[in-house]
Amino acid sequence: MRTYTLRQMAELIGAADGRNAEGVAYLHQQLRNLHAKGFLIAGERRGIGRTSSSLFDEVELCRARLLSILYDLGFDARMLREASDRMSPSASGVRVSTGSDGERREDYYWDDPHSAERHLDKLPAAVREGEIWTLRLKLISQHGRKGISGGFHAAQDPQPSAEEERAVAAFYEHQELQVQATLTLPASDLVAPLVVEER
Repeated sequence: MRTYTLRQMAELIGAADGRNAEGVAYLHQQLRNLHAKGFLIAGERRGIGRTSSSLFDEVELCRARLLSILYDLGFDARMLREASDRMSPSASGVRVSTGSDGERREDYYWDDPHSAERHLDKLPAAVREGEIWTLRLKLISQHGRKGISGGFHAAQDPQPSAEEERAVAAFYEHQELQVQATLTLPASDLVAPLVVEER
């Protein structure tokens, strides 16, 4: 599996955006900030000591691409955290079993199967297979508290029926939730230049 340093990620994203050297340097600083705040998780390190480089896989490259756009749109740290959580929701739990070979297995599961199917971990492979995904985020408020809901959606996902839409609207009204804005990013188009070609 290919890994990338923050600088390499900035150069790849910058090339996809058509940024000049100054724009790539700005993006590199932005990614360093995202990593320092724990939004980008390194899988390993190259070298030893404080000058060693953090290495990131293609899933984190995709996360960096999407978060950098949200950062440019003015999302603050709390909003970026919530958006990142919507892209890769935590598993509901772990099922422990013993495989046919006698080995202990731990399988993560989600109460909502949509969360497992439309998880950031699956985005690079889906894009390589030609699937069209969007990242749809709703900025919501309830009694003065703000939050973000939503996640990834694929073009082939069934559209909600009129009855389901009415049920969601009734739930929002009952909970006194107000949708302040809905943001839709063409996730597949944004990450395709980064993951489609073997680099």
